[in-house]
Amino acid sequence: MTIKLLPHFRKNKSSYENNDEIYFIIRVFVDGKRMNISTGIKIRYKNWIENWLNTQKKNPIGSKEENHQEKNLLLKSKLKEISDIVFEIERNGGIPTTDLIKTHLRTDKIQKRKKSLSDVHFLILLEKYNDWITSEEYKILTQNSDSYIRSVIGSIKDLIRFTNIFEQRERIQLTTEDIDTTFVTGFIKFCDKRGF
Repeated sequence: MTIKLLPHFRKNKSSYENNDEIYFIIRVFVDGKRMNISTGIKIRYKNWIENWLNTQKKNPIGSKEENHQEKNLLLKSKLKEISDIVFEIERNGGIPTTDLIKTHLRTDKIQKRKKSLSDVHFLILLEKYNDWITSEEYKILTQNSDSYIRSVIGSIKDLIRFTNIFEQRERIQLTTEDIDTTFVTGFIKFCDKRGF
Protein backbone atom coordinates (compact mmCIF):
# COMPACT_ATOMS: atom_id res chain seq x y z
CA MET A 1 0.00 0.00 0.00
CA THR A 2 1.18 3.51 -0.77
CA ILE A 3 -0.33 6.89 0.14
CA LYS A 4 0.87 9.89 -1.86
CA LEU A 5 0.07 13.58 -2.02
CA LEU A 6 0.08 14.57 -5.70
CA PRO A 7 -1.17 17.21 -8.12
CA HIS A 8 -4.15 15.90 -10.09
CA PHE A 9 -2.94 16.18 -13.64
CA ARG A 10 -5.70 16.22 -16.24
CA LYS A 11 -3.24 16.45 -19.13
CA ASN A 12 0.42 15.74 -19.79
CA LYS A 13 2.73 17.56 -17.33
CA SER A 14 4.64 19.19 -20.19
CA SER A 15 1.38 20.83 -21.37
CA TYR A 16 1.02 22.92 -18.20
CA GLU A 17 1.91 26.61 -18.16
CA ASN A 18 3.43 28.14 -15.00
CA ASN A 19 0.22 29.97 -14.03
CA ASP A 20 -2.15 27.05 -14.75
CA GLU A 21 -3.98 25.93 -11.62
CA ILE A 22 -3.84 22.34 -10.43
CA TYR A 23 -5.71 20.60 -7.61
CA PHE A 24 -4.00 18.35 -5.08
CA ILE A 25 -5.25 14.85 -4.37
CA ILE A 26 -4.24 12.05 -2.07
CA ARG A 27 -3.73 8.89 -4.10
CA VAL A 28 -4.02 5.56 -2.32
CA PHE A 29 -2.84 2.34 -4.01
CA VAL A 30 -4.19 -0.88 -2.44
CA ASP A 31 -3.86 -4.32 -4.07
CA GLY A 32 -3.60 -2.87 -7.56
CA LYS A 33 -6.58 -0.54 -7.00
CA ARG A 34 -6.20 3.22 -7.07
CA MET A 35 -8.29 5.69 -5.13
CA ASN A 36 -8.09 9.48 -5.45
CA ILE A 37 -9.20 11.61 -2.51
CA SER A 38 -9.76 15.29 -3.18
CA THR A 39 -8.14 17.84 -0.86
CA GLY A 40 -9.93 20.85 -2.37
CA ILE A 41 -6.59 22.73 -2.49
CA LYS A 42 -5.43 24.23 -5.78
CA ILE A 43 -2.24 26.10 -6.61
CA ARG A 44 -0.38 27.53 -9.61
CA TYR A 45 1.63 24.81 -11.34
CA LYS A 46 4.95 26.67 -10.94
CA ASN A 47 4.59 26.63 -7.13
CA TRP A 48 4.44 22.85 -6.83
CA ILE A 49 7.64 21.32 -5.43
CA GLU A 50 7.89 17.97 -7.19
CA ASN A 51 10.32 16.23 -4.80
CA TRP A 52 8.99 17.98 -1.71
CA LEU A 53 9.61 15.04 0.63
CA ASN A 54 13.34 15.36 -0.06
CA THR A 55 13.48 19.09 0.78
CA GLN A 56 14.48 20.59 4.12
CA LYS A 57 11.05 22.08 4.91
CA LYS A 58 9.12 19.13 3.42
CA ASN A 59 6.40 21.34 1.94
CA PRO A 60 4.65 20.47 -1.34
CA ILE A 61 3.95 24.15 -2.10
CA GLY A 62 6.58 26.84 -2.57
CA SER A 63 6.60 30.15 -0.71
CA LYS A 64 5.57 32.19 -3.78
CA GLU A 65 2.07 30.70 -3.63
CA GLU A 66 -0.52 32.88 -1.91
CA ASN A 67 -1.45 31.44 1.53
CA HIS A 68 1.28 28.79 1.08
CA GLN A 69 1.65 28.17 4.84
CA GLU A 70 -2.05 27.51 5.33
CA LYS A 71 -2.25 25.35 2.20
CA ASN A 72 0.80 23.30 3.19
CA LEU A 73 -0.65 22.75 6.65
CA LEU A 74 -4.03 21.68 5.24
CA LEU A 75 -2.44 19.27 2.75
CA LYS A 76 -0.20 17.64 5.33
CA SER A 77 -3.11 17.40 7.79
CA LYS A 78 -5.24 15.66 5.15
CA LEU A 79 -2.39 13.27 4.34
CA LYS A 80 -2.05 12.44 8.03
CA GLU A 81 -5.82 11.93 8.33
CA ILE A 82 -5.74 9.27 5.59
CA SER A 83 -2.65 7.61 7.10
CA ASP A 84 -4.41 7.54 10.50
CA ILE A 85 -7.50 5.89 8.96
CA VAL A 86 -5.32 3.18 7.38
CA PHE A 87 -3.49 2.67 10.69
CA GLU A 88 -6.79 2.43 12.59
CA ILE A 89 -8.18 -0.17 10.16
CA GLU A 90 -5.00 -2.27 10.46
CA ARG A 91 -4.89 -1.89 14.24
CA ASN A 92 -8.41 -3.30 14.45
CA GLY A 93 -7.34 -6.32 12.42
CA GLY A 94 -8.89 -5.16 9.13
CA ILE A 95 -7.45 -4.91 5.66
CA PRO A 96 -7.47 -1.30 4.40
CA THR A 97 -9.28 -1.73 1.08
CA THR A 98 -10.36 1.33 -0.92
CA ASP A 99 -14.02 0.66 0.03
CA LEU A 100 -13.19 0.46 3.74
CA ILE A 101 -11.15 3.68 3.58
CA LYS A 102 -14.08 5.43 1.82
CA THR A 103 -16.47 4.16 4.51
CA HIS A 104 -14.23 5.50 7.27
CA LEU A 105 -13.96 8.86 5.52
CA ARG A 106 -17.76 9.13 5.23
CA THR A 107 -18.24 8.06 8.86
CA ASP A 108 -15.67 10.58 10.08
CA LYS A 109 -17.40 13.40 8.16
CA ILE A 110 -20.78 12.49 9.66
CA GLN A 111 -19.32 12.32 13.17
CA LYS A 112 -17.57 15.68 12.73
CA ARG A 113 -20.84 17.29 11.66
CA LYS A 114 -22.70 15.84 14.63
CA LYS A 115 -20.01 16.57 17.17
CA SER A 116 -20.75 19.61 19.29
CA LEU A 117 -18.39 21.29 21.70
CA SER A 118 -21.18 23.10 23.52
CA ASP A 119 -21.07 20.74 26.53
CA VAL A 120 -17.29 20.37 26.73
CA HIS A 121 -15.53 21.95 29.69
CA PHE A 122 -13.46 24.87 28.33
CA LEU A 123 -10.41 23.98 30.45
CA ILE A 124 -10.30 20.53 28.84
CA LEU A 125 -10.19 22.16 25.39
CA LEU A 126 -7.40 24.49 26.51
CA GLU A 127 -5.37 21.59 27.92
CA LYS A 128 -5.83 19.59 24.71
CA TYR A 129 -4.77 22.63 22.68
CA ASN A 130 -1.72 23.04 24.93
CA ASP A 131 -0.81 19.36 24.35
CA TRP A 132 -1.13 19.88 20.58
CA ILE A 133 1.05 23.02 20.60
CA THR A 134 3.79 21.22 22.56
CA SER A 135 3.76 18.12 20.33
CA GLU A 136 6.49 17.34 17.82
CA GLU A 137 3.77 16.87 15.18
CA TYR A 138 2.64 20.52 15.57
CA LYS A 139 6.21 21.72 15.20
CA ILE A 140 6.72 19.67 12.02
CA LEU A 141 3.41 20.71 10.46
CA THR A 142 3.64 24.42 11.25
CA GLN A 143 7.44 24.85 11.28
CA ASN A 144 7.03 27.50 13.97
CA SER A 145 10.13 28.47 15.93
CA ASP A 146 10.70 27.34 19.54
CA SER A 147 10.40 30.94 20.77
CA TYR A 148 7.01 31.36 19.02
CA ILE A 149 5.76 28.09 20.53
CA ARG A 150 6.91 29.17 24.02
CA SER A 151 5.03 32.46 23.54
CA VAL A 152 1.81 30.65 22.56
CA ILE A 153 2.15 28.24 25.50
CA GLY A 154 2.54 31.23 27.84
CA SER A 155 -0.67 32.75 26.43
CA ILE A 156 -2.58 29.48 26.87
CA LYS A 157 -1.39 29.22 30.49
CA ASP A 158 -2.64 32.77 31.14
CA LEU A 159 -6.01 31.87 29.64
CA ILE A 160 -6.15 28.73 31.82
CA ARG A 161 -5.24 30.82 34.89
CA PHE A 162 -8.02 33.35 34.19
CA THR A 163 -10.55 30.60 33.41
CA ASN A 164 -9.89 29.05 36.85
CA ILE A 165 -10.38 32.46 38.50
CA PHE A 166 -13.58 33.09 36.50
CA GLU A 167 -15.02 29.67 37.36
CA GLN A 168 -14.39 30.15 41.09
CA ARG A 169 -15.87 33.65 41.03
CA GLU A 170 -18.97 32.66 39.03
CA ARG A 171 -19.24 29.20 40.64
CA ILE A 172 -19.61 27.45 37.29
CA GLN A 173 -17.79 24.97 35.12
CA LEU A 174 -17.18 27.01 31.98
CA THR A 175 -18.23 25.52 28.65
CA THR A 176 -17.76 27.10 25.22
CA GLU A 177 -21.42 28.18 25.33
CA ASP A 178 -20.72 30.17 28.53
CA ILE A 179 -18.06 32.34 26.89
CA ASP A 180 -19.72 35.72 26.58
CA THR A 181 -18.98 39.42 26.93
CA THR A 182 -18.53 39.10 30.71
CA PHE A 183 -15.83 36.45 30.28
CA VAL A 184 -14.04 38.26 27.44
CA THR A 185 -14.13 41.65 29.23
CA GLY A 186 -12.82 40.00 32.39
CA PHE A 187 -10.00 38.36 30.47
CA ILE A 188 -9.01 41.68 28.85
CA LYS A 189 -8.87 43.33 32.31
CA PHE A 190 -6.87 40.38 33.64
CA CYS A 191 -4.32 40.77 30.81
CA ASP A 192 -4.20 44.54 31.26
CA LYS A 193 -3.38 44.19 34.98
CA ARG A 194 -0.58 41.78 34.11
CA GLY A 195 0.86 44.33 31.68
CA PHE A 196 0.05 42.47 28.44
